[in-house]
Amino acid sequence: MELLILAKSDKKCNNGTKGFCIAGTTEDGKWIRLVSDECGDAIADAYCRKIKVGNSLLIDDHKIIKCPLDFQPENYLVCDFNGISISSKSVQPPKTSDDQYIFLNNRHFLYTNEMVRISKSLLLADVQNFRIYRDERGKHKASFSYNNFIYDKMSITDPNYYREYCAVNTCIVVSLPPEPWEGKFYFKFIAAVNPI
Repeated sequence: MELLILAKSDKKCNNGTKGFCIAGTTEDGKWIRLVSDECGDAIADAYCRKIKVGNSLLIDDHKIIKCPLDFQPENYLVCDFNGISISSKSVQPPKTSDDQYIFLNNRHFLYTNEMVRISKSLLLADVQNFRIYRDERGKHKASFSYNNFIYDKMSITDPNYYREYCAVNTCIVVSLPPEPWEGKFYFKFIAAVNPI
């Protein structure tokens, strides 16, 4: 399988060490998120240092297993990292979303009753008036418009964009978590900025 990497976002591993959420699309446009265990844990930094957004990965189909979670159906467990190599072949980028909203509404979160209506946890969107800023707690957040709806307070997990940034037009990968924060909110977050 060939996988075009569209996101490599910060995510701590369950053991507290540095890790990444690695996600991309196959040649037929199917999203895949690489995980290190059945619970959707991040890939440890040591295994993905050379992987960059825009890389194409060649993955031996026998080295990964489909491992969906209720709210992250795209998860694939990597059984052996020796079965993954960086390819020089160019994979066609996927089509961006044409949904009316980014995951059902223009809020920066969803409730559980909304999550059950969604069949995906990753999407690629062309947005306008994109701005990254620091909120009152010093966290990096983004505001932008999509299909004439304004979005704000969306967290950034792309380590290349932990800074103030503005763009008239950009492309983002938006992701949803597998579990709610404080048992109530599923926060949308930006896993990659301008990935293509």
